[in-house]
Amino acid sequence: NTQLIGRAFSALSSVWLISIGIILVEGLVNAASSAILFGLLSLFITGPMLFGNARCFLAIARGEEVRISMLFDGFKHFVNTMLAGILFTLAVVVGLVFLLIPGIILGVGFSQTFYILSDHPEMECNTAMAESWRIVMKGGFFWKVLGMGILQFFVIVGGLIALGIGLFFAVPVVYTASGLLYDEIRAERPVLV
Repeated sequence: NTQLIGRAFSALSSVWLISIGIILVEGLVNAASSAILFGLLSLFITGPMLFGNARCFLAIARGEEVRISMLFDGFKHFVNTMLAGILFTLAVVVGLVFLLIPGIILGVGFSQTFYILSDHPEMECNTAMAESWRIVMKGGFFWKVLGMGILQFFVIVGGLIALGIGLFFAVPVVYTASGLLYDEIRAERPVLV
């Protein structure tokens, strides 16, 4: 996982400004949606925005061209990505309500959903979630994904310690490393289409 963090820095070397632009635009959209209709709007746009985030940072991880407009690609598949966002959020929240451990297990198991949808936008959201569960949990990647999440937490804390300005670098690194992790998992456990 530390090697993936290092590779994320390398992948970002020529696209720092656009990656920072992506997280700023995403943050503004998420903040605005949380303020509208008592946050109900965020329920509908979380999935499409997660899809767009996955698409952007997978492109960076793969050395492909990335544009800020890609952040809104999830709206081209609105119903499917919206439902994926709702199902993902419900699964994790319900798991966390009952006990912390089930929420973590569900979060890790479904963590690759939006990367899978980014590669296969025609896939139904429940199929993408099932595929995420299959490649992570049945593929033996639970501890690697959980370990990456813990490592990313410390990267974000490091960004906060750097007077908050470090977040402009920490967040793109975390997202790019997640894309690299997905590609690593996918190489060993191909997604069944």
